[in-house]
Amino acid sequence: MQEYIDLFLSFISENESWAAPLIGLMAFLESLFVIGLIMPATVIMIATGALIGAEALSPLPILIGASIGCFLGDNASYFIGRKIRPGLRRSAVFQKHRNLILRAHLLFRKYGAYAVFLGRFMGPLRSTVPTVAGILRAPLLKFQIANLCSALIWPPLYMLPGILVV
Repeated sequence: MQEYIDLFLSFISENESWAAPLIGLMAFLESLFVIGLIMPATVIMIATGALIGAEALSPLPILIGASIGCFLGDNASYFIGRKIRPGLRRSAVFQKHRNLILRAHLLFRKYGAYAVFLGRFMGPLRSTVPTVAGILRAPLLKFQIANLCSALIWPPLYMLPGILVV
């Protein structure tokens, strides 16, 4: 996996015009239900921060791309949750990731729409909380506000360690 991450980072540092859309795609995929569990976007975000700190990439387009990507990814996960709601418990995905989905459910029950914001910063829950919000039919406006706030804060926060190291 590290080989692919290195190849990706090398590509975006050599092709800056592709960097923002590709980082946005990585953030999108990491925010998608199930796919987000296997995406190494956190490592890529920190390493991208190092490229920004080394002045190999411009920060603003990267941050905008990442914010748009994770915002759209959470939206897709929310609507996936609304769509799969009836059959989720019988699905293979639920059986395989049961504990994670139940943890996201408890987080959402405890904190409501704030769980969408908090979940963005909680590793594996990042891609499951929006889906659970959709399953529980969270009000769309509350979901969108929490999603937007977290999408604006998450990229710079996750890139900051890389920026500071260089």
